[in-house]
Amino acid sequence: MTGEPVTGAGDVMEPTSSGSAAPAPETGAASGAAVPLRPLRTEILTDARGTVQSVDAAFTAILGWPSDEVHGRRIGQLVHPDDLPRGLAGWAHMLERPGGLGTGLRLRYRHRDGGWVWFDVTTRNRLDEPDHRNIANEMVDVTREVTALDQLRVVEQLLDHVTEVVPVGLFFADRDGRLVYVNRRLAAMTGAPAASTLGEQLAGVADEDRPRLRAAVQGAAAGSESGVELTVTDPSGAPRRWALDLRPMRDASGTVAGVTGCVRDLTAPVTSLGAPGGTDGLTGCLTPEALRTTLGEMLRRHRPQPPANGNGTGWQDAPDRNSPASKAARGTAVLMIEVGGLQEINERHGHAAGDELLTVVALRIVDAVRSSDVVGRAAGDQFSVLCGGVPGPTTALTIGRSTLEQVSQPVQLKDAGSVAVQAHIGVSWTNQPEVDPAELIEQAEQAMRAAKHAPSTEPVLAPAYVRAGV
Repeated sequence: MTGEPVTGAGDVMEPTSSGSAAPAPETGAASGAAVPLRPLRTEILTDARGTVQSVDAAFTAILGWPSDEVHGRRIGQLVHPDDLPRGLAGWAHMLERPGGLGTGLRLRYRHRDGGWVWFDVTTRNRLDEPDHRNIANEMVDVTREVTALDQLRVVEQLLDHVTEVVPVGLFFADRDGRLVYVNRRLAAMTGAPAASTLGEQLAGVADEDRPRLRAAVQGAAAGSESGVELTVTDPSGAPRRWALDLRPMRDASGTVAGVTGCVRDLTAPVTSLGAPGGTDGLTGCLTPEALRTTLGEMLRRHRPQPPANGNGTGWQDAPDRNSPASKAARGTAVLMIEVGGLQEINERHGHAAGDELLTVVALRIVDAVRSSDVVGRAAGDQFSVLCGGVPGPTTALTIGRSTLEQVSQPVQLKDAGSVAVQAHIGVSWTNQPEVDPAELIEQAEQAMRAAKHAPSTEPVLAPAYVRAGV
């Protein structure tokens, strides 16, 4: 079937464009000139083998191919090679159903200028109909939609990356206090990677500050921006000071759909013992001896507690995690991190470049881990992180992954330019205070060596020391 497309109320049209590029701007709108439109829907008639019998004028307007250049050709010759297998499978399915519709497919077709146009394609088997004896292929141009979705995915990926690398905790909760999103930083700060409500996520807020927290959340839910400083007990049991900024999140109609929050730790990170000889001269991190001493104290402090039995259905009625009934079993984790390629950088660019790299990596580790964690330099190219109050090995591995992600970003050195950072991380965890600190560190080192020879770059978890019945 050939001829001009009929323009009517039900037709889908858009401003004309050249090739497969985006439609040209409506330059005649200001002067009242008519804006030329091109159709979005076309129909191609083929035989059972897919040989083109006829195309309408809309086909030429969308794809640029004149009728005489495609007549007698196989329609599959215009389909993108990556989409052709799906197109052929759908075609075969359609041929098995005389008089029926084929499965709708989204395929790319080649424009005459070499570009690609996305179509939603629906086929109808009319081979047994005396008045037709053909296959009708209805095609709707969805290039704009696909392009918009691709751009949206890029933005979502960028936003996801940004929210995970910023050194603050972020969350979004609906009006009922149910969490929709929590970044890894906040999960590590609160020690609650699987919380389902805002109340559970912020259960460490001190009793005396909870009324102010409740008022701030209620204010944001009502449409007001607010900020509040809170005293919090972190996963290690230490007191900390947080700044919480809250903003209402509105939907398209302007109605408040939930609350977004940004949590900043105002307490300085603990990276040294404050005693002479306790810190590394280059990075400011703990020395190996100070690490072992600190780990011993941490193991004694983080003894397993009775499991929680609170229900915590929302932020308003979250259980107090400091009460005996709501304390979860806690343990201690050690991350051992080796920075690869340091020797090559020293040999190629000098030791000053290597020292600069180690300094940058140390700062990244301090920024990546929880504010309550302790960072040390275990050897020339190795760092350790001591993490107290870690609920289990899964949380310890999560801390390892977020640390690896931040440490592994390229580093711009002053005299050597951009250099790649290849790091390997081993993780050990226990909830037994009697474990020898040196043994727990050795387990993390063994896991780190295993990570160096693993096929992926993922951190490796050592077998956990677990107290029976916990």
